[in-house]
Amino acid sequence: MTCPGHDDYPVHFKEIDIRQSFSFGHLNKRYIDVAFESFFPFNHAGTTVEWRIAKGGTPVATILRWVIENPDPKTGESFPALEGQVLVVSKVAQKEDGKGCVAGYVDALANPDPNALARKIADEVAPTFRCALTKRPTMASAATRQPNPTAYCRTNLFRF
Repeated sequence: MTCPGHDDYPVHFKEIDIRQSFSFGHLNKRYIDVAFESFFPFNHAGTTVEWRIAKGGTPVATILRWVIENPDPKTGESFPALEGQVLVVSKVAQKEDGKGCVAGYVDALANPDPNALARKIADEVAPTFRCALTKRPTMASAATRQPNPTAYCRTNLFRF
C-alpha cells in the first residue's frame, strides 16, 4: 500500500503475519516489491511520522515509533507489561537512487531523551547511510525491555 507522505515523497506500507514494515520516498521497483524490514516479535507502528528535512527542503529521514509485543516467557502470548517501544529512523529514498531503509534504532523506554537521539541519527547518519551496506547505530541501555533492535526480520533484505 502506498500513501501520501511529505510533498511528493510517498509512504510505503506492508504487513505480514502481524508484523509491519514502512519505507519512505521514491523507492525503486525492486525495493517496493521485495524489501521488508520489521522486528521479529509481533509489532505495530505509531501513527505519527516525523520527517527530517535537509537544507533546501529535501526529506532525508523519518522517525516512527514502533510498539514491540514481547511474549510472556511462560505462556508465549503477548503481554502488555512487557511491550517495548523503539524509535526507528529510516533513510528516505531519493529519485536518483531509489534506496530507502532503516538507518538506526533508539530504545524509547530505556533512554531519557529518545527523541533527541533519534533526531541525531536522522540528521547525522541517515542522509549518507548506504542501505544494506552500512551498520545501523543502536541507542539503548542495559535496562531495556526491547528485543535486540538489530535482530529485526531480515526477510527479503538484499544488497544492491
